[in-house]
Amino acid sequence: MNGSNIQRPEKMIVDFMMRRPGACAKDSTCCPVIVSTADDNYALPLTVMLRSLADNLEWTLRVHVYVLDCGISALNKRRILKSLPAVVMRIHFIPVPMNRLGGLKEFGWFSRSIYARLLLAELLPARIHRVVYIDADTLVLRDIGELWELDLGGKVLGAVLDPMYEREGTVSLVPEADFWGMNAQTPYFNNGLMVIDLDLWKSKNTGERTLGLLQDHPDRIHWAEQEAMNIMLKGEFHIIGPAWNVSWLFYDLPAGTFVGEDGERRKQTYRNPRMIHFWGPNKPWLRPGPAYGADRFFAYLHRTAWRNSVPFAPWKNDPLRKRFRRWLRVWKARILGWRM
Repeated sequence: MNGSNIQRPEKMIVDFMMRRPGACAKDSTCCPVIVSTADDNYALPLTVMLRSLADNLEWTLRVHVYVLDCGISALNKRRILKSLPAVVMRIHFIPVPMNRLGGLKEFGWFSRSIYARLLLAELLPARIHRVVYIDADTLVLRDIGELWELDLGGKVLGAVLDPMYEREGTVSLVPEADFWGMNAQTPYFNNGLMVIDLDLWKSKNTGERTLGLLQDHPDRIHWAEQEAMNIMLKGEFHIIGPAWNVSWLFYDLPAGTFVGEDGERRKQTYRNPRMIHFWGPNKPWLRPGPAYGADRFFAYLHRTAWRNSVPFAPWKNDPLRKRFRRWLRVWKARILGWRM
């Protein structure tokens, strides 16, 4: 979990060692730039995701985080900032003009905030040329620098194949596939993690064109912005290994779900994820019970200012003596300046 067995590419290490430690404090172009989006409903998981990201930095000096703010209260922003180590992570909150997302579908656990990622080009500073987008309901279990240095091969973005892709080899994940000129063999990605070449994104007007699809064809797009992005790119994206976006569904699907993956390798990926994505309605902070990755989620939750916000967190049933010792360790670490 701490990433101590990571094989560090020598070139990456040299590149980072050559940079001045203080440079990233002023210039985000030399540090990984992370983007996520949240409203008050996702402020808690966003904090846990960022805490896991910070705790697993091994050779990356610093990261800049841009939170596309779809309605996070001042109180929750303070809780987010209080939970994160400022020495390695600089947080920027960018208000999202929600009127730009008017008229888009909201259903189930989807709110309008999921569409904010399509406004990257107009919301982020012009000096930023690449971003790693991560959904708030995710845990990051490896150094994010590995993704930051990824060669996209001239593609607009890189992403992991959706775990439902090529199910039985005949089913397209786009219900109106024929209309869009797609089929079951058109690669389909999950957009909970994306490495984006922002210059190409802008030059191809990817965000605006995707928004246009959603607004012009609301009855032909059934799975919100993820489906629309896949329709827009039609398989023209760089495929990232499945370990960077693992969900509970990953283990249950038959061999062949991921191109080039055999059953045993899939199981190893499931057991050693680089990211865990809690997509769907079964999120560990919303309902009790066993769930893939829930133990790791609560381990990072306990290291944040939200530690007492989930009534069924495992430590809620601990005896008073054990809770007092845990509280004492936390405050001792803070007083002495140790890393929590």
